[in-house]
Amino acid sequence: PLFRLPGPNPFIPDADMPIIASRQNEPVIGPQIIHDSAGLKIWHKLDDAFGLPHARLKICITSPVFDCTAKTDTTLLLAITLFNTGIQEDLDEAAKGGFGFSAESGEGTLVLSISGYSGKMETFLSMLAQRVCTFKVDQTSLDVY
Repeated sequence: PLFRLPGPNPFIPDADMPIIASRQNEPVIGPQIIHDSAGLKIWHKLDDAFGLPHARLKICITSPVFDCTAKTDTTLLLAITLFNTGIQEDLDEAAKGGFGFSAESGEGTLVLSISGYSGKMETFLSMLAQRVCTFKVDQTSLDVY
């Protein structure tokens, strides 16, 4: 057929997604560290202003592999560009469901920023993790850059 409807978007929030009640009478508390170990620190702050079921995740990866040389910075930037190009179709579908993703590098750190509705965050993170684990650079894509 010349025309067909797309399949269901797995990133669209469910109609029965719970909304967290606003806590306007309680004082605003800054982000709290909920996990702190060697190499991993996790902060959490509930949205107490708007009660939105929205989550933001920022992952900063610091490694001696990212040694701040021009070659390393260029290689990492190329890898990020190729990865983003490779998952663009998935990111377009996720964006329709209210999700965003960005990757950037600088000063020895790789920063991944992810945002979207908390009820479908696991779906989005699973897709990203699967795509990272299966990421391969093909020569055609490399030749473009």
